[in-house]
Amino acid sequence: MYESHDGPYRPALESYHYHLNACKRPTMAYKYLKLRDWIPVEKLYWLELCGNPNAIGLLERSCEKSKSGCMYTGTATGDILWDALSSNPNAVHLLKQYPERVDLQFLSLNFNAIDMLEKAVASLTRPINRYEWDYWKYLSANPNAVPLLKKYPDLIHWDILSMNPNAMDMLEENINKISWSYLNDNPHPRALELLQENPERIEYYYGICCNVNGMKIVRQVFEKYPDAHFCGRMSSNPSAVPILEKYPYLIDWDFLSQNPNAIHLLEQNQDKIDWFAFSENPSIFTYDYNKLRQRMADSGIAAELFAKVATRE
Repeated sequence: MYESHDGPYRPALESYHYHLNACKRPTMAYKYLKLRDWIPVEKLYWLELCGNPNAIGLLERSCEKSKSGCMYTGTATGDILWDALSSNPNAVHLLKQYPERVDLQFLSLNFNAIDMLEKAVASLTRPINRYEWDYWKYLSANPNAVPLLKKYPDLIHWDILSMNPNAMDMLEENINKISWSYLNDNPHPRALELLQENPERIEYYYGICCNVNGMKIVRQVFEKYPDAHFCGRMSSNPSAVPILEKYPYLIDWDFLSQNPNAIHLLEQNQDKIDWFAFSENPSIFTYDYNKLRQRMADSGIAAELFAKVATRE
């Protein structure tokens, strides 16, 4: 098995976990979403929208299909970035329509594309070489890919697996293979327990403050050291917003622009928004209630609901 080390992809994976956390909320049916009224679409970056799980409806509405199967709008901002789209959990139906455009490396992150990933992994020639092992590294971050990794352990990237909340049984059985640095990003309660049992392994400045479930530890630090500083990427952590509101000197607006729980702060400070990062933020979309009402009326759901309410009364 090849050895791996912390690499430049850690911030990207943390951003992925924040989006994963956002996608676990009550599902926002993308066909009934719209941009918030105060957000001008011309300021958004189309390529970053491709990775936004709530942007699929906008992409579908704004794009046309050319004869080659490429999706475009006729402007430079309309180009589809297929690696970002490949990781988008709400884009699987599009990826299946254009399999030749799928980027398998980024598809590895897509927790709704396990059937596609299983076929791709099964077709690999064994034994895999180091290039292939490194190419498939993101699979180890995918919470729904753990059964696949158990079936094909030659693809496991142990440092990245250390941040996978569904891999705790594998990690505890292989303590010597854990990357404690990456474990700081793992939101599973047992991962946090392991870190608290080994406090010398906690990365206060760079690690635990980026963990969506690590705020209890961060608050403990503030109780002891009120003037403590953490890395700017804490501002992209959805769970950190109450702390950031209490200690605004900690805010990094570039990273806060990605934060789905900070949309109210961003609306109040539009001059500080990083529009590139903001384009990835799932919360730039909200329900289109007019369209929902029309859908309910057209489908007869509204009439049926009113009838049931009237019957009960």
